[in-house]
Amino acid sequence: MDPYETAETTRETPAFVLAPLNSAARKATEHIRNKYYQYSLDDNNNTFGLWMEFSDPDRQEFTVGRSEHQDIYLPEMRGGKGPPQISDLQASFFLVQSTGAVLLRDHSDHRNTEPFAPSHSGSHHNGVTVKLRSSRTVLIARGINSRIAFGRDKFYQFEVRWQSDGLYGFNKDDPYTVGPRHSKTKRYVQAERVGGGAYGDVWWVLDITNGEPMAVKKFRNLSGKNLDFATREVANLFRINKDNSIQHVSKVHVLLLMLSSDSDVDPTRSTSFRSTTTPVVKIIGVRFSCR
Repeated sequence: MDPYETAETTRETPAFVLAPLNSAARKATEHIRNKYYQYSLDDNNNTFGLWMEFSDPDRQEFTVGRSEHQDIYLPEMRGGKGPPQISDLQASFFLVQSTGAVLLRDHSDHRNTEPFAPSHSGSHHNGVTVKLRSSRTVLIARGINSRIAFGRDKFYQFEVRWQSDGLYGFNKDDPYTVGPRHSKTKRYVQAERVGGGAYGDVWWVLDITNGEPMAVKKFRNLSGKNLDFATREVANLFRINKDNSIQHVSKVHVLLLMLSSDSDVDPTRSTSFRSTTTPVVKIIGVRFSCR
């Protein structure tokens, strides 16, 4: 069963504050053009953040940039190393309504919107930072990409402070689990186990690049008959994906991870089935659609 479609799913409205982390960000939050979104971070109204809430179904995206037409205005101030190179439309935050995921999208001309981790090892930071890749979109959630910078040399720096991060169907009592576990490049947030058998387990997960649900299959080992089975399964999945005559009841994106439970190989460095006609089963990461 899809955890995003259960009747018991609690659907909290995603809402957060962009809290300034440096002087440039503080000036932006205090700017008159951002007055509508200002949110006091202390009792004396000395420090402001920028409030974003996705409660209005007709308002599921907030834009950021130097243009007066954007929701959040970032002035093109000069810094010690020159202008921050903020684009008219720098970035946006938008909601994936089906899953409650909030994504950060980089629209900048200079590709200078980025999640970042603290530079000092002593900084208090228990979260996970996932870099923007070719899709230029990435999930932000509690403990995931909690710091975001805009502009040249991280000119504007903000911290994301959540009231609710949405993510329908996820347990909010524990930190989210991201994976693959042994890969530096994280691809998903793990939701719940939905099945398993002699060869491996299937989990519902959330694609960290687009906020859509996927299924992840993890094989327990890749030796002997397990390797043969895994090879046949992957070949069949590719055949199904390419054959438009095969009809399916539902559509699901699948990330297939073929690995043993004690594997420490980075799947991002392995051969992808997209680039070979003969499956060489090692560790792979593949997404495809079933119709």
